[in-house]
Amino acid sequence: MNNGPQPVAGFGLENPGKMHWVPVIGSATTSFIERTVADGFSETAAASVIGEAREILGNCVDPQSTPKQTALLAVGRVQSGKTLSFTTVTALARDNGYGVVVLLTGTTGNLKTQSENRLRRDLQLGVLQSHTTWTHLSNPSLANKAALDQAVSAWRAHKQGQKAKKQPTLVITVLKHHKRLSALADVMSLISLGDIPVLVIDDEADQATLNTKAASNLKKGLADESGTYASIAKLRNALPFHSFLQYTATPQANLLMAIADRLNPDYAKVLTTGDAYTGGEFFFTEKTELLREIPEDEEEFDDTEIPESLQEAVRSFLLVCAVAEAEDALVNRSMLIQASQYRERHEVYADWVQGLLSSWRQLISDHESTTKALFEATWRDLEKTWQHIPSFDQLWSHLEDVCGDVRLVVVNSEGEEVDWGAKRFWILVGGQKLDRGFTVEGLVTTYMPRPKALTPDTLQQRARFFGYRRGYAAGIRVFLQPDVRSAYSEYVKDEGVLHRALREHNGQPLSEWRRSFLLSGGMKQLVRSNVIGRTTVNLDFKEGWVQQRRIPDRTDQVIDNLGRAEAFMSFLQSEGVLQDVRTVLPATHFKDVRGNRPVTLLAADRNPDEIVRYLLSLDVNGSDQVTVTAVCAWLSSLAQSQGIDVVFMDSLISAGQSGRTVTGLSTNIFTGRSPAKVAGDDMAKLNYTGDRSVHASNPTLHVRAFKVTDTKFEGPVADRLPWFAVWVPSEHRKNVVLEVLP
Repeated sequence: MNNGPQPVAGFGLENPGKMHWVPVIGSATTSFIERTVADGFSETAAASVIGEAREILGNCVDPQSTPKQTALLAVGRVQSGKTLSFTTVTALARDNGYGVVVLLTGTTGNLKTQSENRLRRDLQLGVLQSHTTWTHLSNPSLANKAALDQAVSAWRAHKQGQKAKKQPTLVITVLKHHKRLSALADVMSLISLGDIPVLVIDDEADQATLNTKAASNLKKGLADESGTYASIAKLRNALPFHSFLQYTATPQANLLMAIADRLNPDYAKVLTTGDAYTGGEFFFTEKTELLREIPEDEEEFDDTEIPESLQEAVRSFLLVCAVAEAEDALVNRSMLIQASQYRERHEVYADWVQGLLSSWRQLISDHESTTKALFEATWRDLEKTWQHIPSFDQLWSHLEDVCGDVRLVVVNSEGEEVDWGAKRFWILVGGQKLDRGFTVEGLVTTYMPRPKALTPDTLQQRARFFGYRRGYAAGIRVFLQPDVRSAYSEYVKDEGVLHRALREHNGQPLSEWRRSFLLSGGMKQLVRSNVIGRTTVNLDFKEGWVQQRRIPDRTDQVIDNLGRAEAFMSFLQSEGVLQDVRTVLPATHFKDVRGNRPVTLLAADRNPDEIVRYLLSLDVNGSDQVTVTAVCAWLSSLAQSQGIDVVFMDSLISAGQSGRTVTGLSTNIFTGRSPAKVAGDDMAKLNYTGDRSVHASNPTLHVRAFKVTDTKFEGPVADRLPWFAVWVPSEHRKNVVLEVLP
């Protein structure tokens, strides 16, 4: 087989330097992408999808090499086209000599059906014209051994030259449940697969797949395995020649697997999103006018009265449906009510909405004035973002029919399935079953009265309103509680930092990347604690100041760090940006009239990258290494437009200091107010407002030199120990979760 890159009209090529081998683009990939483009997907976006899929497959096992096993990670965003990516990878696998593709679908029946139907449609599985390309089996067990044997034997015969015609690739879809996975592993272990390249794709790989006993193993030195994890390990043992490709939008848990974990990825790829995607940045940075608040007085569930905000949300949804009705548009329009984790509340919300639809239908028929006024007020709200919305009178004439045409469905373990082709307009009510992986077609209105999730991955996975919705985004409304909105706004920034770090590491072994994550929005923990297989530390920036705690071990460390501090100050001095803090900081905040003190210098609005370079250049010990890494991760999360102030306390001069002890420095480096007995903020009686007041509104780095009285260092080094501290403004305070390296 020719492993060189093959040109295909309209499609670019990925950088071969980021691949172990270069997959070709064959007929399976070409026909799938051509169908996708024919359905309205742009050729530019298709080229990007193919390029990324080639890079991903090019880091899987080479089907022409000797058998081995690898694990990889593909990181997308919620509702961002991960299915399109792994379907393209599946088609490429077919073109490049993979005999079997196994797709681990969702953990529930409806998610499996959704994923399986999408795959069958996209690859035309079961279509007669595709029988020479694909053979599909769903949840196979020992009863399917003959069919599996036949498919694998045919593929091997072609590979060995005994059959001239290329044989179909076997596609297996299996529910991610320990019994189904174990049954598949049992039958696969009875089939000779040593020379058959297999691709295993794990959809929503942070859910159910991971070992829920990882944290306990780390603590106790054990190697116990949870049920689904053990079944996946059993399946992998039955596949001597395969890659295990994990797809997720919330990869934190996957990145914190134990180093020895067989699922621990060797490689990670962050997927790009198309131009039509509406995700976190779109809703919580660019288009915040699409967000609506669920008032505080409605946050507590009360089953006696339907909330006003819910009524407003339903009115907004019905008007959007009326636009589709007026334009005879054959499109789905949906409303999602993520009511609660408690099933009994689903019925309450469903009864409320059904009552609204019935009563409004009659009131609209009667042209009742109050109802009409309420709908017109909602129309005016939509008009603020929807420039070309039809007139209210035109939509009012369709609302009676729309109220009668909406299908209301409760989606939980006792609810029914959604057949999107049966109706245009849907209102879905549910809880956990709507939290992850569930695709809501044409979603325009989201009502989420649920409190803030405890972990970022759960929070993010609830955002079903993300997706390729830019074409009708003007009519979207998302109703959230204030703290939930704030948590999303913060998580968007944290996710961007993680994706940027993974992109910068692209092409390098993931084992060489030190894990660091930002944790904002009042989240209690990064992920569910039982799946974390690495030692991590949580550095809390919420106190405002973060400081160095340990003195260097060696004299040369002191000399080097002091030299770097002086060079940094000299560089800023040469740029002419250093100023006396007394001329910079406002007199209402800062005062220093102490006599015979060296001048403290400040350089304002420096680039965060400049501060990161300085801190990373320092040679520090123990816990200070964690502090430096965490501070740099935090600084990297800031916008490049965010200025950082740099302060050189006393111009790095230690002469005149009475001296500090090592123990004292480890607990507090700051000189307090003087005189200390002055109460309150009586500036007139103060000579000095204290070191902690030496900052303006920007994040601020303090660099200083201390005379230390009880060090082992001799000579002038002991009198000039360099030290750093960082002040974090309240609006930037968050936690950094950092891997502790052995």
